[in-house]
Amino acid sequence: MRIVSLIPLTSRAKQIIKQHGSRWEVVEKRERVQFSDWSGPWLLVLPLSEERAPAMTVAEAKLDSASRWVREFEDDNFKVAP
Repeated sequence: MRIVSLIPLTSRAKQIIKQHGSRWEVVEKRERVQFSDWSGPWLLVLPLSEERAPAMTVAEAKLDSASRWVREFEDDNFKVAP
């Protein structure tokens, strides 16, 4: 399990961090995603919370409303920090 911190770069990102926190679990990593022409690496992340057990399956993570794809480098909304 890899944990990263998301540092907000936009006002929308700041709202997401305020709602879900800055510590996120990486559930999946891939080079391409369907919704963007930008190459990755892309990270599917879920916020760490005490209500959710860690290491959710990828399928479950994709259904979680708090999950999101972020580019590991050069994301428009977040900086990914170790």
